[in-house]
Amino acid sequence: SLSKRTGEGVVSLTANELRQMCGRAGRRGKDVVGHSVVMRSRWEGAPEGFALVTRPADPLKSKFSPNYGMVLNLLDQKPLAECRQVVE
Repeated sequence: SLSKRTGEGVVSLTANELRQMCGRAGRRGKDVVGHSVVMRSRWEGAPEGFALVTRPADPLKSKFSPNYGMVLNLLDQKPLAECRQVVE
């Protein structure tokens, strides 16, 4: 299905959600290739599936927020210049 249930009802999957689900196909470390099958529902057909699969990925927004402990551990392992690149 190209949709999911939420607290607000049924909503369509985003391109990123579909990619993440398909990216989990196969057995980690054992399979070189994995296959995904999307079941058709009465509300979605091939045109909607094709549109979603060919849609570019949505931009990612980082939620990484370093804290003092993380920075101190990083400084213990790497030179200051490398640490600055990671944190910024």
